[in-house]
Amino acid sequence: MNVIAQSALSRYDHRLPYRKITDRFEQLHGLELSGASAWHATERAARAGRCEYEQIRREIQEAEIVHVDETGIKRDGDQAWIWTFRTDEHTLYAVRESRGSDVPAEVLGEDFAGTVICDGWTAYPAFSSTLQRCWAHLLREAEDVASDHEEAEPVYRYLKQMFVGLQSWLETDPDPRARAQMHRACQDGLRSLVERSVTDEPVATLLGKIEGGLDHWLTFVGEPAVSRRTMPQKTPFVNLLFSGKSSEHSGTTVACSFTRRSCPCWRRGASRDATHTRNLRGLSTTTK
Repeated sequence: MNVIAQSALSRYDHRLPYRKITDRFEQLHGLELSGASAWHATERAARAGRCEYEQIRREIQEAEIVHVDETGIKRDGDQAWIWTFRTDEHTLYAVRESRGSDVPAEVLGEDFAGTVICDGWTAYPAFSSTLQRCWAHLLREAEDVASDHEEAEPVYRYLKQMFVGLQSWLETDPDPRARAQMHRACQDGLRSLVERSVTDEPVATLLGKIEGGLDHWLTFVGEPAVSRRTMPQKTPFVNLLFSGKSSEHSGTTVACSFTRRSCPCWRRGASRDATHTRNLRGLSTTTK
């Protein structure tokens, strides 16, 4: 039995606190292990994956397209943010106290030359002008508003028809000139859409959101590489639990490093237990 792999698996897949991890070792394996020892085992797992984590970050920095998103979490009772950076090949997690543009600048690099596919959070245009706003967010919000406000129904229909029509049109592999012409035509259509007069505040807010992203809704029309990735891609399922008390929030670093190390094999269908053990074979704190 690999104690390091089992400790990390118990913590970040089974979501057990360290006290229960020690109970599990004793009940299943007759091994007496302190909570501190279980924590140090997960820390060693993180160190084992750190080099790979940094290598993945370097590869993401060179990517042509990166999906970026962030969501709030509690870390020792304080507000923090888990950021996700996704390409066709890799998924990288970073937990930071900031929700600002300094985080993508740190992870992707200030000279990042690719396109960021993202939602409307202000950190993204503050980081880069080369953006593709997420249509999944837009269509979902437009549908929600239209379900409650009749004024929004034609807005939702227009957006949906535009997006579906563009997706079909792009499958014909149009040349750059045709793409540029279509981009201008759709841009004009969106401008006309947001200029309509409405009385319901939620509908006005929706139109304001569309207007605020006018420079970034249609990037995919002119860029073939972006057009294949406009809708969000499914991120590999990962259980992350950020809790417990540790100096400098090092438990969070453990979680990010360890789960990123494990994800590729999980996507290929390998056993999680076997994956962790194989990944950490070089750190053989074992018992028989």
